[in-house]
Amino acid sequence: MKYLSTILLLLLMATSLYSQVEKEYYDNGNLKKEGAWDANGNATGNWKFYLESGRISSEISYTDGNASGIGKFYIGDDDVRDYFLLNYDTKEEKFYTNGKLEKYGKINDKYERTGEWKFYNENGFLELIGSYSNDKRTGEWKIYDESIFLKFNGYLQQVGNFSNDEKIGEWIMYLDQNNYTIYNPVLFTQKFYKYGKLSSEGKIDKDLNYTGLWKQYRDDGSLRGEGNYTNGMKTGVWKEYHENGTLESIGNYTERGGNRTGEWKEYHNNGQLWEIGEYNGATGFRVGFWKYYHDNGQISHSGKYNGNTGNEISVWTSSYKNGEFHYQKIYDDQGELNEEYIVKNENGTVYQKFDYIHGKLQNVLIYNDKEGNPLPIGTFSNGNGTLNEYIDGTLINKAHYADGTIQGEYCDIIYYWTGEYSSRLNSCAWKVYENEDSSTAELEFALKWVERSIELDKNRFNTGTYASLLYRTGNYTKALSIAKESIVLGEKAEEDNTSTENLIEKIKRKM
Repeated sequence: MKYLSTILLLLLMATSLYSQVEKEYYDNGNLKKEGAWDANGNATGNWKFYLESGRISSEISYTDGNASGIGKFYIGDDDVRDYFLLNYDTKEEKFYTNGKLEKYGKINDKYERTGEWKFYNENGFLELIGSYSNDKRTGEWKIYDESIFLKFNGYLQQVGNFSNDEKIGEWIMYLDQNNYTIYNPVLFTQKFYKYGKLSSEGKIDKDLNYTGLWKQYRDDGSLRGEGNYTNGMKTGVWKEYHENGTLESIGNYTERGGNRTGEWKEYHNNGQLWEIGEYNGATGFRVGFWKYYHDNGQISHSGKYNGNTGNEISVWTSSYKNGEFHYQKIYDDQGELNEEYIVKNENGTVYQKFDYIHGKLQNVLIYNDKEGNPLPIGTFSNGNGTLNEYIDGTLINKAHYADGTIQGEYCDIIYYWTGEYSSRLNSCAWKVYENEDSSTAELEFALKWVERSIELDKNRFNTGTYASLLYRTGNYTKALSIAKESIVLGEKAEEDNTSTENLIEKIKRKM
C-alpha cells in the first residue's frame, strides 16, 4: 500500500509539472500570454493573449494543441465590450459591439463567411439577413428599418438578390405602408408604386439618382407628366397632362439646379391657354411680362414680375370673362402696392378704390358692392383698424391693419375666391381650424372659404376640412355626414383616411 501511494504521488507531481501555467512577457514588462501545456507539449485549457499595452486581446481554449470550444477575440484597443466569439466546433461567429450582439453566422475552413448571416442595430433590431458563399453575398437578402413598421411587411425595408457580392435583378424598396419602389441595379431602372399601382418609372444612375426620361402616372393609369432628369434634377422639356389627357403645362428646366427657365405655358382642361410667361433660370422665379386667361380665352390679368424676387411689379390689370376691365394695381420695384388700386364692375363703373403708398394702405376712397351700394367698411381709417372684405355683398373676412400693414398671417381670400384657387382656399380654412385661438367669427369665415373650395373642386381634403370646422363650431350631425363623405372620396382616390377616421370618433363622442 505504501509503495502504491508513492507511485500515485509521483504521477501527480508529473502531471502538475506538465500542466503548470506558463507566462510570457513583452519587453516593457507587460504580460504577453499565459496558458498551460500538457504532457506532450501541446497547449491545453484556457489561454489568454494580451496587447503590448496590457489590454487583453483574446481568450482561446485548447485540447491536444488544437483550439476548441468558444474563443473570444477583443476588437480595438480600448473597449473590452467590443469582441467576437468563434465556436471552433460549429464554425459559428458572433460579433458584439458595446456588449450587444451585432452580427452572427458561420465561417468555412478558410475563415470565410458562409451560409446565413444576421446583422443587428444597437437597439437589438434585425437590420440585415442573407447568405454568403466564400465570403461573398449571394441569393436573397433582406434589409430592415427599425423606424418603419409596415402593416403588411413588419419593418422590412428592402429585399432583393446578390450574385458574387453584387446586386442583381429587381429590388423592392418599401417607402411606407402604401408605397414602394422596384429598382434594377443592373439595368438602372426604377418604378414607384402607390397602393399597388404604378405611379412613376424611369432610369437611375449608379448612385440611384434619377436620370434620363421619367414618366408619372395617375391612379387610373393615365399619364400625368413626363420629362428628363440629370443627377436627380429635372432638366430640359417637361410636360404635364390633365386627367382628360389634354396638355396642362409645358416648359423647360435648367441643366443644373432644376429651376424652371424660359417660356412656360399652362392650359385649362378645355385646351384654352391659362398662363404664359418666362422664368429666370438662375432664381426659378417668374420674370418679365405674364398673361393669364379665363377658360373662354379672354384675358384674366397681366403684368410684370421681378425675376430676382418673384414679386409683382409695375402695372397689373385684370378683366372679367366678358372682356370688361376689372381692376388695376400699381406696384413699385420692390413689389409693394403704390398709388391707387381701382376695381370696376362688368359695366365699367368703379365701385372700389384704395390708396397705397409703398405697400401700405392709407385710405379706402370708394367701398361699394358691384351695384354701387355702400358697404360697411369696418373700423379702418388712416392705415389702422379692421377692414371688412366682401364677395358679392357677403362679408367673408376681416383684415386687421396697423400703420397700413396687415397684421398676423393673412390669406388673400378675395383673390383666391375670384381666381378660383380651390386648394388655397382650403389651406386658409385649415389654418383657422388648426389655430386653437380662432374666434367663432373667424371659424364662420373659414366655413365660407371651404364651401367655396368645395364648389370649385370637391375632394377628400376640403371635405375633411369642412367636417373639422363643423366639429369646431358644434354642428356635430352635419360634421359626421361630411366626414363620411370625405371617407368615400378618400377611398375612391385610394388615399389615407386615418385623420378623418379619428375625427369621426371624436364627433361620435360629442353626440
